[in-house]
Amino acid sequence: MKPADWLKENALLIGLILVSLLIPLLVWNQVPETLPTHWNAAGEPDAYGSKAEALLIMPGVVLFVNLLFWLIPVLDPKKNVPKFQPILRIMQVVMTVFFLALQGLMVADALGYGVRMDLLVPIGVSLLLLVIGNYFGKLRPNYFIGIRTPWTLESPEIWIKTHRLAGRIWVIGSLMLIVLRLVLGGPSFFGIFITVVLLMSFFPIGYSFYLYKNQAPK
Repeated sequence: MKPADWLKENALLIGLILVSLLIPLLVWNQVPETLPTHWNAAGEPDAYGSKAEALLIMPGVVLFVNLLFWLIPVLDPKKNVPKFQPILRIMQVVMTVFFLALQGLMVADALGYGVRMDLLVPIGVSLLLLVIGNYFGKLRPNYFIGIRTPWTLESPEIWIKTHRLAGRIWVIGSLMLIVLRLVLGGPSFFGIFITVVLLMSFFPIGYSFYLYKNQAPK
């Protein structure tokens, strides 16, 4: 692909990255020298860092995530990426927007706006999982994105069946998490959140093994 075509195709992502890099410059002189870098389940800061650390960590994450997505087609030995390139691009944009939004929350809190991190972050993560899960069924075998077990990577059929089920589980689980967070307080919700996310992650893995053990002999 020609550089001009690549730039045109990735204009939105490049714009989002530039916004992420620009934010620290805009607020650098408006925030204290020490800022929160982590919040507990009650939304209270429980870790602090320098201004540079707090303001630059998220632009670094945004840049790293996009570099990884751009390298996937080159690094994936299965060379299946062209089969789901539009889905990969959607996931790249969604993850970039998520981390940029998280950066915005951290900066807003640093500016003294009293952001409800205990409410907004879990809902944001749940929305991210919901969107990713919605596209799981359209992924094809690769070593970077999806439920990558020995059984899904070995069999395209097991991969497709596993990801169709995983997609439904992730969408339902994410919707449930959003509703529960709106009902329950942060500390009460935290244990439920971890449990549901673990189930969303490990059930499809177990299902892929079940399909492998019960597939028709070759």
